[in-house]
Amino acid sequence: MVKHKHMDLPIEGMHCASCVLSVNKTFGKIEGVEEVDADLASNKLHITVDTKKISYEEMERLVKNLGFELHTDEMTIRIKIGWHFRCKGGFDCTKR
Repeated sequence: MVKHKHMDLPIEGMHCASCVLSVNKTFGKIEGVEEVDADLASNKLHITVDTKKISYEEMERLVKNLGFELHTDEMTIRIKIGWHFRCKGGFDCTKR
């Protein structure tokens, strides 16, 4: 069974349409990424992934390789897909 998860990830460092295009093209080629839309106005990466094929760490690495940063501590994404990490307040967000 394929498990898809939609996320709106805060991304920092995009300054123009070319930045957005590079993020969209890079993620569009990755197996496990179903939809991607980098949004310059909101500084968000709207993405839907197959959680069995791509990890959060892989997405973070791809973003860093493009010269941008994902800021999970900003809202410390409440993702219930088995990626385990803690919120700013120390709470376990895996199950939320």
